[in-house]
Amino acid sequence: MPKTPVPAATPGSIDSTVAARTIRTLKPVPLTAEARFDRSVTARVRAVSRVDATGRIPGEVSGPALSLTVAFTNTSKTSVATGNVVVNVADMHKTPLVLLETSSHRVRPTLGAGATASGVYVFHLPAGFTNPVTVSVTYSAASPVVLFVGTA
Repeated sequence: MPKTPVPAATPGSIDSTVAARTIRTLKPVPLTAEARFDRSVTARVRAVSRVDATGRIPGEVSGPALSLTVAFTNTSKTSVATGNVVVNVADMHKTPLVLLETSSHRVRPTLGAGATASGVYVFHLPAGFTNPVTVSVTYSAASPVVLFVGTA
């Protein structure tokens, strides 16, 4: 399969001004449902499990964690850049969970035409964690945010 090159980012500086942009958040879907960003890209939480994670860098806390496998599907005829995927999780009280970067395995940076790929995102479970969770996912600065809600 031929690879489609992804253009390099344009460098900025601390003196650059970025225009404000409204980020659209779509209506929540159940944790086990498929969410559609646009006509060509969808996401689905394929697996949710509780694990014991090991913190390896400053800021990471070892112990109980929540592991989410998120699958992305590209139904278009061209590659899609997925190197800027962001996955966040919050509990019932909207308390954000902290991503354990060294335990996570992000989705590959380019998703080919007609392809599906998954990433694993691991979050520290703090004392007092309460279901349900809200998982927010976006794959690019131009895409909307999709929400998944359910019991983890």
